Amino acid sequence: MALLAGGVLFAADGDPDGWVVSVGKWTRGKQVLRQYDAVFASDQLQGTAGTIVVALKDGQSPHPYHCDKFPCTVTIPGFRPAPDSLLSRLGRAFSELASHRDSMPVSAISRGRSRGRLRQAVLPFNGGQLDLKDAAGSIDAGTYTVSLRPIKTAPSTAQGPLRGSVHWDPPEVTSASFPALAPGIYELTMASSEGDSVGSVAVLVASAADYPARRESFEAGVQSLPRDLDRVTLEAFLNALLFDVGTGSK
Repeated sequence: MALLAGGVLFAADGDPDGWVVSVGKWTRGKQVLRQYDAVFASDQLQGTAGTIVVALKDGQSPHPYHCDKFPCTVTIPGFRPAPDSLLSRLGRAFSELASHRDSMPVSAISRGRSRGRLRQAVLPFNGGQLDLKDAAGSIDAGTYTVSLRPIKTAPSTAQGPLRGSVHWDPPEVTSASFPALAPGIYELTMASSEGDSVGSVAVLVASAADYPARRESFEAGVQSLPRDLDRVTLEAFLNALLFDVGTGSK
C-alpha cells in the first residue's frame, strides 16, 4: 500500500480521514477517544497516558503516537487519501463497528498463526449445520459447548444467544447443529466439557451459496493488511474486515 504523493485533502463532514484502532487515555477537546472513533486531518489529540494508534486513509500502516512526557498534543497530518483502497473500505466498516464496540470480543490470536485458539473467520452454514473449522483452528479433539451471540445480523434473526455442542474430531467432525441460525455476524464462544474456555471471537456466518465469495474476500483482505501489527490493532482490523465483508461494502 504505497502512500500517494500530493497535497492535503481534507475530508468533508461525516467522511473521516481515519479512525482510532487502540488508545490509552486520549481526548479531542472534551471528547474522550475510544476504539473505532473517527479522526480527521488537522485534529489535535491530547494524551495523558499510554499510546494512541490511528489508521489513516493514506495507504500506510497505522500510525502510533507516543508521548515522552504527558500531557501532550499531536496533530493528525493532512494527506491525499488513496481512492477505493482497503483502508478506505475499512473506514466504512469502522463506522459500523462504532455502534457495537462494547460488545465486540477481543481474542488473543495472530493472523493465520494461532493454534488451539479461536480466530476471526467466515463460517459456512448449510442444512442447519455450522462448520467451525475456519474459526476453531487446531483445538484438541473433544466435546465443546458452542454459543453464538448476534452482533450484527439480519432483522429477522433472534436477538438472544444460540447454544449448541460439537464432538470436535477434525477433519471428520467440525460442525455444530444450529437449526434457528441465520446469516450475520456473531460472537462465537467455545468451552470444553470440563468448562475450560477456548475463547470468544467475532465470526461471519454465511449461507452455503454466499460462503465461497465471502471467505475469498475476507482472506484477500487479511493478506492485504499491513504487516507487523500489534495484537490490538490487528484485532480491530480483522473485526472491521468481517463487517466490511458481511455488509457487502466495495
